[in-house]
Amino acid sequence: MLCEDVNPRFSVTAAHYDCFVKSDSWYHSPEEIIPSIRFKGLEILYGPDNILSNVAKKSSKQVYKPSSEEVNFWKEKFLAFTHETCRAIMRDEIYYALSNLEKIRLPDRSWLVYGN
Repeated sequence: MLCEDVNPRFSVTAAHYDCFVKSDSWYHSPEEIIPSIRFKGLEILYGPDNILSNVAKKSSKQVYKPSSEEVNFWKEKFLAFTHETCRAIMRDEIYYALSNLEKIRLPDRSWLVYGN
């Protein structure tokens, strides 16, 4: 087994097992865990104190509705990365083109947050 970023300053740890299973673990205090759209569909595998049950129930009712500003921001970024990809291909900069395609396909969160 290999563990990434085993550091007490980080709240996340990834463990890689010999059978190619990966486990991501997050560590938070109970007051840090609040209902969120990210927890929608949360499956609690073990929770002896039922700390997460209420959070899971409230999270299941949350709905995300992007604002028109968020949609326009995403559209502009998508078109910009698409344009940069085409320009890179025209300049035969294949790795830069692939990098831009990855940003379209698997966007990093920094450009998805409106205003960044």
